[in-house]
Amino acid sequence: TSFFFFLTYNDMDKATWAKDSIQAMSEYGFVGGYEDGSFMPQKEITRAEFISILNKMNNFTAEADINFADVKETSWAFKEIKKAVAAGYVAGFNDNTFKPNELVTREQVAVILSNLYKLENKSPEDIKINDINEISPWAREAVLKVVSNGIMNGYSDGSFGAKKSI
Repeated sequence: TSFFFFLTYNDMDKATWAKDSIQAMSEYGFVGGYEDGSFMPQKEITRAEFISILNKMNNFTAEADINFADVKETSWAFKEIKKAVAAGYVAGFNDNTFKPNELVTREQVAVILSNLYKLENKSPEDIKINDINEISPWAREAVLKVVSNGIMNGYSDGSFGAKKSI
């Protein structure tokens, strides 16, 4: 995937609520658009794309050795995954894969952000998530941390939507 950095994108009318944030992130070089001048603000993001953004935002450059069965050295994401593993905020799956092209889920983002920023629960007893049982056990604590710190929110119906993609 190649990203191009434009001062404006030709499809920002599809993301008026996020236009300023997209513009700022683009100016900093954290995100980019596509060759046709679009940004595709409604497009879901993959695991590899998400960590690439985080690496850029945090200026991570150190790389760890990786040996995921589904990440080849020729992949555009190879170095980004090496950086994320070195920074200690991601790991692969139990089957020795990383699944770089899968869409990143809300619960995965919660775990990644919780690990990256070493979050603590601020007031977990005050958090009411009506679909807490639908959150994977490995992600529940991280979801409580990102919600209690105001980094992520649930939906207006009280759900978190853990399995939804970003």
